[in-house]
Amino acid sequence: AEDLDMWLQRAWRDPHNRLIHFVRDPIEMVASGYLFHRRGSEAEWTNVTHCSRDLCLLPETWGAERSKLTSAAAFRGMPAMPWLREYGCNKDSDTYYRCLNDVSVELGLRVEANRASSTLRTMLDVEVLAKGPRTFTLPLQGLERAPFNATVGHLVKMLAHSNGTALSGAAQHLLIQQAYSTCFSNTKVSLIRTHAAGGAGGEARTKLAHAALSRALSRWALDASPAVRELAARCSWCRNFSEPRLFSMAHRGLGFERGSRGVITCSAPSLFNSTTLMLSRLHKAGTFLKVEVWHVDELAPAEQEELRRNPGLGQGVTVHDLTTALSPTLLPDEVDALRGFMCKPLALLASRLDEVLLVDHDARFFVDPAMLFSSAVYARTGMLLFRDRLRLQIRGRP
Repeated sequence: AEDLDMWLQRAWRDPHNRLIHFVRDPIEMVASGYLFHRRGSEAEWTNVTHCSRDLCLLPETWGAERSKLTSAAAFRGMPAMPWLREYGCNKDSDTYYRCLNDVSVELGLRVEANRASSTLRTMLDVEVLAKGPRTFTLPLQGLERAPFNATVGHLVKMLAHSNGTALSGAAQHLLIQQAYSTCFSNTKVSLIRTHAAGGAGGEARTKLAHAALSRALSRWALDASPAVRELAARCSWCRNFSEPRLFSMAHRGLGFERGSRGVITCSAPSLFNSTTLMLSRLHKAGTFLKVEVWHVDELAPAEQEELRRNPGLGQGVTVHDLTTALSPTLLPDEVDALRGFMCKPLALLASRLDEVLLVDHDARFFVDPAMLFSSAVYARTGMLLFRDRLRLQIRGRP
């Protein structure tokens, strides 16, 4: 992805510049993208075996001072198949077009959602970073027939004002008419369809197939996926905009225990033995810090009790189920997506501890980790970070 900060800085250098930010409901965007790419549109990247900026991502460092043109050569040197596997395509699919046509509609929509995830998040990032009087956020539905004239009228006024000019009523009316004609009477535009074109053998799909496709798309619009639903709920122009709250009202009412310090870790049945070993090592280090073990409705009552009975830890071990702190409106598949890595940042937010040491189940202690709270860096900045591991970008792999 391009460096948004860099491009916005360039845009704002001239006080007369204005930004038109085209946006779309993420759920509608995924459904439309699936249909569009499934029929083979944009064959320059959907039907090739190497990467492109629409299919793959480069390391974040490539975004600094680079554009899509300077990154094109790097993309062409990367095979598409590893990224197709990452999105959920069959192992034999070597192009994105073949991938979408090899899988069911439901799986194809999930693949398209995974591929479009970076674009959707960038769309929301631009809304936050560029928000202001010099930005015109233009939802795609504002260009439908009914609201078209009003949308273009607002756009014309904004652009005219940026140059210190004003159009007469007649000139503005003529400009809107010309824009309407270009959008709805243009031959090229009228040829664009959301269904597949007919082939040499007649209709590409029967009415029955179209009906099944419509039903699958309707189900997707209702359910989508946790990640896409979350994005749709965050964007102010979306129909499902709700400013969702992650934690329940009752939990948000709990305050921090001022001055409290402790250790937080996350566990699961597969990590239970490693967690108990980590707690034993913590005990041998002689710590008197509080210890909180968090899970996402995974640990059995007997496992929780065993953790609480861990001897020797100064202020004992408490076990917390993250689902008791989350909003009751979260759906089961959304809760499932919070297991694993996501448990850790959420446990930090949910804990009432004021100062926290977040550790993994495989951490090893040789001295009491409480001494880290007295380090010069922590005292000066309020945080102390360490590198967990070095992850090298392997060319051609996600």
